[in-house]
Amino acid sequence: MKQFLLSAIALGLVSVSQLSAQCTPGNIQVDFQPTINSTIPAGTVGQSYSTTILFKAPAQLTLSLADIPQNLLPSQIAPFIGLIGGQQFVVEVNTMSVNGISGQPSGLTGVVAGGSQGNFTPGEQGCIGISGTPTVGGNFTVELDVEYTITIDASSFGIPLLTGTFPIPQPVPSPQARTYGLSIPTGIEELTGNNFAVAIAPNPFDATTQVIYNTPQPGNVQLVVYNMVGGLVYSNTFEAKAGKNTIMFNADKLSSGMYIYSLSNGIEVRTGKMTVSK
Repeated sequence: MKQFLLSAIALGLVSVSQLSAQCTPGNIQVDFQPTINSTIPAGTVGQSYSTTILFKAPAQLTLSLADIPQNLLPSQIAPFIGLIGGQQFVVEVNTMSVNGISGQPSGLTGVVAGGSQGNFTPGEQGCIGISGTPTVGGNFTVELDVEYTITIDASSFGIPLLTGTFPIPQPVPSPQARTYGLSIPTGIEELTGNNFAVAIAPNPFDATTQVIYNTPQPGNVQLVVYNMVGGLVYSNTFEAKAGKNTIMFNADKLSSGMYIYSLSNGIEVRTGKMTVSK
């Protein structure tokens, strides 16, 4: 089911208690970052998840008449449909609308930031913050619901009798699927591959637990832990090899209760909950 959450969130501000995705439009040179039909960071069942997709509205699109609902085509073009056939042509983009996401596992939602009520003019940038706690595992295809309002320049068809510019009265769905792969491992044994993913085992725990994580490249990772009012109770940096790694976390100095952990490899951050039960 599609989830539509349009928000004018304060850019770049994320509290520990909210655990929401940071979603700040950035200076990107492509229409979507990560590029469409690629993968976004993996998550873990029962662990908080957040990632960001950046995008920029294009000035033009390449379409065919099949990409435009026939009832929206201008009457001036209708007599020439047989001549145009499946020909590709360039249209001007007036606005791009990003309405939400679909296909994600239950527990994850998308928040659109930037633009005006989810609408973006050519060159304008925005983002979708995907966050929550996935409740089921598996491999998912996340699709962005993207539409465009466009104007057709009849001269692009190369038919002398067909001239003028024609704005299409309703938004046209994206001619290309805006999809991403998303993997949600269901347990520690699935922490493999080229994704940055984290699991806590056992959880809850009394004295010690293992922070088990997979990172695609070697380097330093930072583990920080907060109490539920946002106070920092632990911070340390560890050297990690590419692949699966383990950090032994000691809770001797912590009282019983729920805590928020955050593990960063300098590029991505994974956040979740851990429970100390003594």
